[in-house]
Amino acid sequence: MLCKFCTELDFESPCSLSTDVDILLESANKGCEGCNVFLDAYKRFFENWSQHNNISPPLNALDFLAKVPLHTPVEVVQQSSCYVHISLPEPLIQYNPNMPPVTLLSRLCSVSGAESTRSITADGRSVKFPLSRIISPNSGDEACFNSAQEWFKQCIHQHGGSCTLPVDAALPSRLIHIPTASSELLRLCNTKDKRGQYVALSYCWGKGNTFHTTMSTLQDRLIGFSIDSLPKTLRDAVYIARRMGFEWIWVDALCILQGDIEDWNRESALMASVYGNAAFTISADLATDTDHGILGPRDILLSHRFGKQHDFCLQFDDTEFGKEIVPRTPLSTRGWAYQERLLSPRILHYFSREIVWECNTGRFSETHVKSDYHWMTGSVLDKAVYARGLNSVPVNCDNSEANARIEIWNQIAEDVAQRDFTVETDKLPGVSSLATAHAIPALGRYIAGTWEYNPFLSMLWSPGKPQPLSNRIHQAPSWSWAWVKGPLHWFKKNVFYLIKVEDEYHEWYTKFKPKLLSWHIVPQGSDPKGRVMEGGYLVMSGWCREVYVAENEEMMFYYSHRHGCVQMDHRGSDFVRKIFFDEDLVNASDSFDKKAAEKYLCVQISEPGWTLYGFCVHALVLQRVDGEEEAFTRVGIHHFHPKGHESGWERRLLKLY
Repeated sequence: MLCKFCTELDFESPCSLSTDVDILLESANKGCEGCNVFLDAYKRFFENWSQHNNISPPLNALDFLAKVPLHTPVEVVQQSSCYVHISLPEPLIQYNPNMPPVTLLSRLCSVSGAESTRSITADGRSVKFPLSRIISPNSGDEACFNSAQEWFKQCIHQHGGSCTLPVDAALPSRLIHIPTASSELLRLCNTKDKRGQYVALSYCWGKGNTFHTTMSTLQDRLIGFSIDSLPKTLRDAVYIARRMGFEWIWVDALCILQGDIEDWNRESALMASVYGNAAFTISADLATDTDHGILGPRDILLSHRFGKQHDFCLQFDDTEFGKEIVPRTPLSTRGWAYQERLLSPRILHYFSREIVWECNTGRFSETHVKSDYHWMTGSVLDKAVYARGLNSVPVNCDNSEANARIEIWNQIAEDVAQRDFTVETDKLPGVSSLATAHAIPALGRYIAGTWEYNPFLSMLWSPGKPQPLSNRIHQAPSWSWAWVKGPLHWFKKNVFYLIKVEDEYHEWYTKFKPKLLSWHIVPQGSDPKGRVMEGGYLVMSGWCREVYVAENEEMMFYYSHRHGCVQMDHRGSDFVRKIFFDEDLVNASDSFDKKAAEKYLCVQISEPGWTLYGFCVHALVLQRVDGEEEAFTRVGIHHFHPKGHESGWERRLLKLY
């Protein structure tokens, strides 16, 4: 049953219709399908807004609507070719007087189940516009697989370049064979030198069922096992791979011998080829653990059909808050999943309201809208931008191009630092394969998270939160970003190459540039880009001077609880330059004198450039290592204006642990 208002909804041409709240409520009570959908969408808005603003119990939409004045208008307006806005009375004025009227966003969809176009008349012209497909009520529906297969074909046949699919790729060491018949056993296979196509899985282990391969279960896995023995996330992944037409799938828990350090070191170092050669990667974005699953129902509102042929409908995806009320997905917080995403040429994401195809060229989604999925993947580095950046820099590049590649690497470091690793020392192994993919001759060798060409460009960081002074687990030397536990604050980007260094500073830069002379970094295992042994160091030549630092509470920052100001060379009262210390002294002994100025060594590491703090040079703040001459550890970073500080520097050889 439809009321007069809902019957008149057409959208064959741009339109704007309105009714009254009291009429809408009355029609809904009488069973109008359209009015009830509008009310359901409104209820969701209240619930989401209440959750977003920590209001309990949630606001009741019907209670509010029953109290609004008679004849309060409800407007339905077609704002674009495929979006329709439903404006309702403002329910939250008592909580936020500045908030505009509530606008529910809906998509104009084709009921045919596929993306299509329609013609509308605007300014006397007939213009064709795209229509969204209806999002299926379950992510395991046939329509979802049809979409995914369509995106896959379009990607490999039309995108070219960075989306090229190897016809006969080298297979990983082990794969799970998926028989055509679902009743047959799955089987772990040693692929030896076989070639072909396969699918990879990116997921969270969590605390779910741990069905994995060990030395003691290896023979059983090789003989075969039932799909029913797998936890739901892995079962769904096998089902997706089979439905997409693939007979091989790579799952780390099954294809790497768990508990075997040698096998883990060898296989984890091959992730660049494992994910890079996969036909596509299944991304279990919502699964908190292996028992959660990938496929399932999706709670999405769908309106009645309208139009002359009853071939249109409205679908409500979410409230106006959209990204703000949707938390980061569980997978987007997982450390290892980061390189899995960037290394995979193609990814099939399973989000709460739609599936999304992300590749090295762009994105497709069920809503037929190119959206920004940074909020879902928890990344500041766009995958397509990353792929273009790597492919655009020639192997034999000049200095500016090498700097640009290091800037991409620094963005990777920033992203990874925000993510969680179950094993704290997995940070360097977690980007090892990215480092392999990132390497070109111009960058030189890889040094514990930095590059031989210029490791100093990757040292312009400060911890995003105070670091513990004791009980630290060794991960990397003090100058490596991998030393930090938690997020990083970067003094970055335009310092290097996005803005030309002014001519007046060119001579200055030529003189003070630091030089890497040698280094000693010993890998813990077989992966040269993985974990490193304690005691690693680099030897550098740099321009140094002593600085005195005193604490200034007015200059404290949320990420630095220790000392705020610096005075060059001598103890004085003019402590005006900022220093950002890596460690926190909140828990230091009571004997620590906060008013006393302490002496450190400063070494310049970056060229002058514009930052948030003006035209600055960056320098590492160093503390001497007892018992070893000219040996230091990094304890912070300092930035200063070069004018007035040209003298007093001397070039020294330093050993930095």
